Amino acid sequence: MKLFRRNMLQVMVTGALCAGVPSLIWAAPQTIAPEYDVIVIGSGFAGLAAAISAAENGAKVAVLEKMQVAGGNSSRSGGMMAIPGSSVQKEQGIEDSPAKLAADMKRIGLGLGDPEHIKVVTELAAPTFEWTKKQGVVWRTDLTGKGGHSARRCLITKEGTGQGILVPFMARLKELGVPVFTGVKVISLDKNKDGRVIGVTAREGYKFGKEDSGKTVEIKAKDGVILAFGGFSADIAYRTLLDPKLTANLKTTNQPGATAELMREASRIGANIIQADWIQFLPNTSPDEEGMGMGSHFASVGGSLYGLWLNTNTGKRFTDEFGDRKTATDAIFKVLDAKGRTISVTDAEGVESFKKVRPGAM
Repeated sequence: MKLFRRNMLQVMVTGALCAGVPSLIWAAPQTIAPEYDVIVIGSGFAGLAAAISAAENGAKVAVLEKMQVAGGNSSRSGGMMAIPGSSVQKEQGIEDSPAKLAADMKRIGLGLGDPEHIKVVTELAAPTFEWTKKQGVVWRTDLTGKGGHSARRCLITKEGTGQGILVPFMARLKELGVPVFTGVKVISLDKNKDGRVIGVTAREGYKFGKEDSGKTVEIKAKDGVILAFGGFSADIAYRTLLDPKLTANLKTTNQPGATAELMREASRIGANIIQADWIQFLPNTSPDEEGMGMGSHFASVGGSLYGLWLNTNTGKRFTDEFGDRKTATDAIFKVLDAKGRTISVTDAEGVESFKKVRPGAM
């Protein structure tokens, strides 16, 4: 099994392209206004949610996306959310709590997770879940687990993909009159003499891969700029600088535009980007798929919960199938170092469970 990976940062969320999803695009105004109250950089889950919240609170908002299609890495996601103490768990008699998820996160994160961030993620997960439903997101009620979790607390969108979140979010922004400008690449975060970020300089009409494309525009932000521009796993030079083993022979689930120019820009203006070198691997993907496809979901649901992960050299299990991603990744590297491969197998019960949480997959 080749290793694909996604990066997770505490200060930013992943972002990526999903081509051929016209439902995510609408005709934004052709002219970008010279000033907004809030500018959001990035159009994945976090960026769109931030834009909705700001607009609902009366702000004039614009979302800037450098790729030609909105959605970011979120378009490639499985549309899954971990929700401790959710209304769905309570209806099904499953005991769980934010404190239990916090304990899981601290254990899996080897104590490196920021306590305040963990507190926000765990305690606001259930209210955020209910908020997404108000925005039009429809969730399946088949609870599933993930490696390292101590309870079945994960829910998946009706569609089984991130589109189940992105499409209603985009529709809500349209209702609110918030433009999502695609093909707009931010090239600098602009500060005033007091060091406060007051806007951005960007290339409007930018075409990915053509760095001199588009025209330069300056856009002011009266109240603030929200950085939701995502991951950097497609930037081989940057990721290798952080972790020398992440060379070009390792593929990524991130979209081609998940590059690090704004990571560098945020650092340039003094932002404290923490733990960027702790890049998460996704140990349950398939070398036959470019990115995070159904093979990944099969291994993480059918194989992990009901089946076995096997070392092809020995025909034996090589790790705890329900272990956290780092544990599983380290075990896979040992198999690869011994010139072996890894496969995931499951039984009929696992297949049926997989079908429930990933409808239409098989």
